[in-house]
Amino acid sequence: MKKYFLIFVFIITALLFFTACNDNVTITFDSCGGTEVSAIELTKGEPLRLPEPPTKENMYFAGWYTGPDGSGSEIKDGAFSNANITLYAYWTNNAQAGTQGGNITVSFDSNGGKCDTTEKILTAGSKIEDLPIPERNGYCFAGWYTEKKPADTSTVITKNFAFTEDITLYATWRKILTIEFSAPEAQNDEILGPISVLEKGTPADLPIPERNGYTFLYWYRHKDNTQVKITAQTKITEDMTLYAKWEKTE
Repeated sequence: MKKYFLIFVFIITALLFFTACNDNVTITFDSCGGTEVSAIELTKGEPLRLPEPPTKENMYFAGWYTGPDGSGSEIKDGAFSNANITLYAYWTNNAQAGTQGGNITVSFDSNGGKCDTTEKILTAGSKIEDLPIPERNGYCFAGWYTEKKPADTSTVITKNFAFTEDITLYATWRKILTIEFSAPEAQNDEILGPISVLEKGTPADLPIPERNGYTFLYWYRHKDNTQVKITAQTKITEDMTLYAKWEKTE
């Protein structure tokens, strides 16, 4: 009887030892060509705390997955595992970054102006419906660009632009210029106050002065000792004073 009892105790002890030895699980990380990440051992039921992500030259880390190449399920902090498992790093290039939902930072450089918003944190692939509007004295905001000095062919960033990577946007400005008018002979000089025109813009609403015994022909400016005619199609690039050109009525 004693012999059977000892065998029974041995079996129970072995089972308890076996169970205890299987209370832990191992999470192995396959960085798929990135920097090495050490395995983690957890107690069953313990939430997973992911290690620092690996890096890979010219690639974007987009998360850990249960299958290679982004297959299977994405595993995030706080997940539970009751069995040993291998997680695979998923990589994308910059043009595709965010298809798996990573976070990115969009920074705003007001480029000489003032802006209440300096950055926004987004899920990669998202858009910004309410792009901030900066201010600058003497200038008109002309949009956000990826270049500090955009060329005429550059693309302005709009609310329909999908952000896929960390990026800095630069405010672009157009200087507000002033056109003044000189026509001391005019009877309606009250309409000849200065007007504001955007740099490289056109003065679409040039006033028309009136003078008894004369017909108004056009406005002109003095430049290099010559008279340069100014029309509604003229591109304005600096502050200027315009003078009335008259023709005497027969």
